[in-house]
Amino acid sequence: MVSISAAEFKAIINDSVITATNAEYILDNAIDELNTYDADIHNMSGTAGSKTWSGESKQKGAIYELAHAKYKAYYKGVLPVSALGLSVTPSNLSNQAIADLAEKLAKQLKEMEVDVG
Repeated sequence: MVSISAAEFKAIINDSVITATNAEYILDNAIDELNTYDADIHNMSGTAGSKTWSGESKQKGAIYELAHAKYKAYYKGVLPVSALGLSVTPSNLSNQAIADLAEKLAKQLKEMEVDVG
C-alpha cells in the first residue's frame, strides 16, 4: 500500500502557494475522472485540508499523472505536460485532451490488473 497527501502533491508540483484543500480538490477530481472510465479507485478520506488516500502504487501513479495534468491545464494554465504519448499544452487545453489522458490511464490500470492476475 502507498499513500497520497496534499503535502506530497504540493511538493511534486513544486507549488507552496496552493492550499492543501485545493490540492485535495485536484486529486479527488482526478480520481473521479479516472472512475468515469471504470478505474474503481476510492476517493480521499478525512477532513478538508488533511485528507489522505491509500491504495496500490499503480493507482497512485495514475492519480498523480492526471492530477498533474489537471493542475497544469486548469490551475496554472501555462505549462505543457506530457504523459503516455498524449500532450496537453496551452494551445490544446481542452477538456477532451484531459479526458483522453484519463481514459488512457484507466485503460492501463485495467490492463495491469489482467497482467498480474
